[in-house]
This record gives sequence, structure tokens and C-alpha cells, in this order.
Amino acid sequence: MSKTDTAYQYWNTEWDNKNVSEKWTEAEPEVLATFEKIGKSKKILDLGAGVGRHSLPFAQNDCEVTAFDAAESGLASIEQLGKKNGVFIKTVLGKMDQLPFANDYFEHVLSWNTIYHGNHDILIDTVNEIKRVLKPGGTFHGTMLPQRRIELLKNEYDCKEISKNTWIINSDSESDKAHPHYYCSANELTAIFKDFEFNWLTMKEHDTPNSWHWHFMIEKL
Repeated sequence: MSKTDTAYQYWNTEWDNKNVSEKWTEAEPEVLATFEKIGKSKKILDLGAGVGRHSLPFAQNDCEVTAFDAAESGLASIEQLGKKNGVFIKTVLGKMDQLPFANDYFEHVLSWNTIYHGNHDILIDTVNEIKRVLKPGGTFHGTMLPQRRIELLKNEYDCKEISKNTWIINSDSESDKAHPHYYCSANELTAIFKDFEFNWLTMKEHDTPNSWHWHFMIEKL
């Protein structure tokens, strides 16, 4: 099978063309609310950092932040953002299933709308990498796509399942949905993260109708 973790190609073009709306620059309130739990002076990995909407507030909270992404143009924007705001954000280019960091290095990993970009094998490899780089007791705050979402999309668009739970969507408008996305049930999600303890798991609708996502906070055992 050809590589399925290709959505970064779309986002690299978006960031390179300066297609950066407020949606991609404003930090999520849910992410900001984690500061009280995480605290200051912690080593944070922003996995799939985009243009830095979460890396910046973490850095401003006196955390040691590493912004990691496969889209080079987004990382360039993060470097400029850090300089503009007088904070240092380390940027690292790479693929999420091959993290170039030492074992047990980070105390918290955030991955907002990222790790579901690919098939099951890439997802599992990514989860194993997250587990490897987290310290015992470290936390992972993430989002995934629920099965409900693809069932709704199938009513509106031409959707093709290219492997188990992995779909591409053809629509009139250009979007990253033309690249593979992984959708799963709650039982499948908890099985994927079986080596973690769940603090909480919920399903939330994002900025458009039926834009459902799993939201969860888990802890490395």
C-alpha cells in the first residue's frame, strides 16, 4: 500500500500560500485549560503544531516547547511567531510515526487534529512513539475522528474506504479530506490506547455542523 500520511502536503501548501485563518491561529480553550494541570517549566511536545497556535501559549507559560510537524512552511511561521513574542519555540521537521526524541523525554504531548491522518498502521506506530517519548505519568491530550463522523459524511460526499477505518472524501471544495483519515468507535479508540490510563474521553462538535471529534486526556502508565 502507498503511504497514507500525506495530509501534511495540503497543509504545507496552505501555510506557504498564507491561507491562515483565525481558526488556525487561535488556541483552543480546552488546550489552554490544561495549563493548571500541567504547570510551568515542563517539557511539552506539540505534535502537529501547524502554525503554532498552541506552541506559543505553552511557551508563554514558561514551558520548554518543541513544535513538531511534517509541514515545513508551518514551522517557519512558528519560528517567526516565537521571535515576535519574545519566546523560544524549538521547531522540528519530521513524520509523526518516527519521532526523533529520546525515550521518556516529554512530560506532556499535545496533538490536536493530527494523529488520525493516515491508516491504522501509521496510527499505531504514532501511538507507540508517543508512549515512548512520554515519561511515566506523563499526559497526552489528543483528538480523533469518530465513526459517527464518516457515516454522516457518506450521506453528503463520495467517500471511499481504502483500508480498515481509513477513508478519503471527494468533494467540490479542496480540503485535506482528499487525503486519508482514520475514523473509529470509542471501543476501538480505547483499544488503540490500551497502554494508557484514561482521565476522560468525550465527543465534541467542532466549528461546523456534524464536525464530531473524540477529545481525550490520557496518562502513560
